Amino acid sequence: MDDFFEDLREKREEHSLIDKISVIPSNYVGSKRRLLPHIVNAIKDRQIKFDSVLDAFSGSAMVSMLFKFMGKTVYANDLLTSSAITAICLLECDKIPISESELNFLCNNHPKEHGTFVLDNYKDKFFTEKECNFLDRFKENVVALCGEKFYCGMELLSKATLASIPNSNFSVYGKSLKNLRSIHNVDKSFWTEKWRDTTRKRRDDNNEIMFGKALKEMYSKYKGAFSLFAVENHINQNCFLGGRYYNGQTIAKLEHRIKHIKNDGQDICYKPVTINGFKEIITSGNCCVFNSDIIDLLESKALKTDFLYLDPPYGNASSDYAILYRFLEEYLYECKLEDMEHIQRGAKRFCKSKGYQEQFENLLSLCGDFGVWMISYNDSSYANLDVIKSTIKNAGKKEIDVIEVPITYQYRKGKNVVESDFKKYLEEGKIHLQRGVEYLILAR
Repeated sequence: MDDFFEDLREKREEHSLIDKISVIPSNYVGSKRRLLPHIVNAIKDRQIKFDSVLDAFSGSAMVSMLFKFMGKTVYANDLLTSSAITAICLLECDKIPISESELNFLCNNHPKEHGTFVLDNYKDKFFTEKECNFLDRFKENVVALCGEKFYCGMELLSKATLASIPNSNFSVYGKSLKNLRSIHNVDKSFWTEKWRDTTRKRRDDNNEIMFGKALKEMYSKYKGAFSLFAVENHINQNCFLGGRYYNGQTIAKLEHRIKHIKNDGQDICYKPVTINGFKEIITSGNCCVFNSDIIDLLESKALKTDFLYLDPPYGNASSDYAILYRFLEEYLYECKLEDMEHIQRGAKRFCKSKGYQEQFENLLSLCGDFGVWMISYNDSSYANLDVIKSTIKNAGKKEIDVIEVPITYQYRKGKNVVESDFKKYLEEGKIHLQRGVEYLILAR
């Protein structure tokens, strides 16, 4: 009887944490929100024990949040800085670092001078003139609130794996980082040595950490990250309508977006930017976020965890996430995506079926140090399930368990369907325009 009540209590706790994550305001293509209970069940049913996890393509950070709530040490990585900022705010922050009054300042302050990147590039394409000015002012207000040094951190985010920066030196960039990776003692964790704390501390001439300055800058950078996260989320919630993409991007065409029932003729600058939806899910935990090309991160040998979660793009029409979210990346760096070297190199690895197999094999070949792999798979992927399983076996994992997830996507109708009688649903579903059935693959 005690076992029964213990099991009941665990189920309630699992549902509670999944419910908390599920209400996070997120309008993200490929979000695994609906997969969360199935991930928990797959791990529990197979009695998989682990303490640390790498979420290699973190995206919306939903899966990383799940692992954080489970009490695991979480490392999250994403090539897109907009996604890395999301992960930093949801995982690394133990409280919301900006107040309502500061958010009001960010939205409503009119600086005497500000940049015009959005106005110059997106007026009447994605945004009205008022919206362009609002977004350009917001960026200037982040600098006023958080200081110029926050953008030193932003610059480093775009260059390479955070773990690679030696001695928190802000002047080392690009290819030089790769030559310096081997000098780090990666056996020490971030929380004991802070070896990857590149954008959040400074050292003096004797290479000693200046703790007073470090704490001030750390708070400023988290405040800046959350400021940008707030406006990113605002754009995603109000400018992405779902369904077909406009020029391959999640930002809807201006005329269509303004007229849509979701906006009812309103500009986004007249809608409140809010952070209230995140208050209940910001908790303490051992989490560390990277903003790297995953191949660079794995080649650096900076990480080794008990559990690895892989959710790479599937090599289909919606796999180029850099294009899908290009406005957010361009907004952060104030330059065109085509001029971002790290994006042009890293984002193309998994966006097309041609050449995908070679990239997938290379990815798995670098994952041998990770204990258990969980791979999300969608049957609209570049290859069928047998090819995926064979590739995993060739990478050294002998025990492969495929879990069918009762979720399918109706892309043309913009709906998802969950059925209790999944096999019957799959049989009957063939008469509909449905594709994208999900699987979880556990490899040990």
